[in-house]
Amino acid sequence: MNPGPSGWRYRKGVVTQPEHSTDPALSRRAALTLALGGAVGALSGCAQGDDPDLIALRQEPLATWNPPGIVKEDRVERNASQPGLVGATDYAILLRIFDSATTSDATQAQAAAYELARTTGWRKTSDADNAFTKTLSTGTTATLYFPEDPNKTHWFFEMTA
Repeated sequence: MNPGPSGWRYRKGVVTQPEHSTDPALSRRAALTLALGGAVGALSGCAQGDDPDLIALRQEPLATWNPPGIVKEDRVERNASQPGLVGATDYAILLRIFDSATTSDATQAQAAAYELARTTGWRKTSDADNAFTKTLSTGTTATLYFPEDPNKTHWFFEMTA
């Protein structure tokens, strides 16, 4: 588990915040932006073409799906072996971050995301209720992570391959 700004944590595709932030001026959005800033910065300086796994992730229905009740969305993409927040990885990442108007909107959107994942070939893994796997068109096994706490207006999911 890697510490992030003001006690935030990132583990297995899940970004969590402390119950009581150590820096009240730092909003959730700002903290997440700081945590993901390295990946975004690496993207802007990358001249190489997109790898096949990232292209395959973009073709997944969840990559272009428009959740109900969303007031803001951020997106981070990274090619495999591209430098990021904690060095280079050997997998492509597509991360979508959402702000819903209400917790009810977020809960409904997340339920719809789970259903879309299930109906488009993603299968739950045996070790986590919030993780799914699927074989992409490239032959690579991809992983999909959903948030552990579905009762917040700020939520995300991450696909890796």
